[in-house]
Amino acid sequence: MKYLITIFAGVVIFYSCSPQLAEVIVSEEMPVEELVGLNNPQIAAGKVIWENDCTVCHYEQKIITNYTKDQWRGILPGMIVNAKLNVERESQIRSYINWVLNNQ
Repeated sequence: MKYLITIFAGVVIFYSCSPQLAEVIVSEEMPVEELVGLNNPQIAAGKVIWENDCTVCHYEQKIITNYTKDQWRGILPGMIVNAKLNVERESQIRSYINWVLNNQ
């Protein structure tokens, strides 16, 4: 019995001391024209917010270019409240939406 406990303890120690494996994320390649504006950290952060926060509720149904800038001025305040975005993230998502609308 002591032999089994010793082996079990050894396995637990070995496992806990082994290096942790990291998840590898492979991103899709983006067209060059899309990368040009995304080198701006404000716009790039807005894209991440759009993909991670906005599409969660809308299941990717809201397409930025389906609305004009004026329409977005009416849409965004309510969505910012619903998504509980702080001032910085609000600015980032606005920058991204404006960038998309200016480059469509």
